[in-house]
Amino acid sequence: MKASKINELKLKPLYLYLNDGNHYIGGNHYTTTLTDIVEKYPEWKYNGDIEGYVLEEQLDGTIPLYEYYHDEAFDHYTTTLTNIHIAYKGWLRLRIAGYIYKEPKMETTMLYDYGAFGDHYTSDDPNVCQNWPAWKFLNLSGYVYPSDRETY
Repeated sequence: MKASKINELKLKPLYLYLNDGNHYIGGNHYTTTLTDIVEKYPEWKYNGDIEGYVLEEQLDGTIPLYEYYHDEAFDHYTTTLTNIHIAYKGWLRLRIAGYIYKEPKMETTMLYDYGAFGDHYTSDDPNVCQNWPAWKFLNLSGYVYPSDRETY
């Protein structure tokens, strides 16, 4: 993603943090725009991946990308689904991470929600299910500006 595009549209990256100490599955994913996770929670590690870029401000045609957390399941879920905290016991809506397009726009890519082993993973990588068969596609959240990394 070109720096000029990031500044012009006021984009922020979706960082992928990992925690290998999850007592349920041995690992956990957290896709967020927050940059201070490692400072606040040293057990989390930033692996260098950016899962796409989201808008800081809501524009026409965009929808909120929410961050949820379930304490008992030790699970973070970043999605455009609006009622996780209402429909499912134990989920807390933490914040709006940013805004993404509901429909495809020029230079955008899909943002997928995946699930496995009680964990959630939000990514612009379309090959998660093929590369890791235990992971299942849950939802197409919308469209983000793509990360620079190659898909796995």
